[in-house]
Amino acid sequence: MANDIDALRALLAKATQGPWTHAQSVSADAITALEGDYEIEVVSDVHRDDNAALIVAAVNALPSLCDEVERLRAEVERLKPDWHDEMDVI
Repeated sequence: MANDIDALRALLAKATQGPWTHAQSVSADAITALEGDYEIEVVSDVHRDDNAALIVAAVNALPSLCDEVERLRAEVERLKPDWHDEMDVI
């Protein structure tokens, strides 16, 4: 299961750094990201605002979510010996 977090982190590392935003203008409806001092278009011609909102929220939240999964997995591993001891009593 750790591979899924590693794979997601690898994808994030290769993707345009963020934060990503959903920008609507007269000429386009696009997902953009800041790269250095420049705003670049990451996805153009987004056809639905709700899809764009989901993509932006997911990309921006993914680093924190990966951190939380890893923290919780470590906590489970830390608690396993105590859990096994309690199961022996039952």
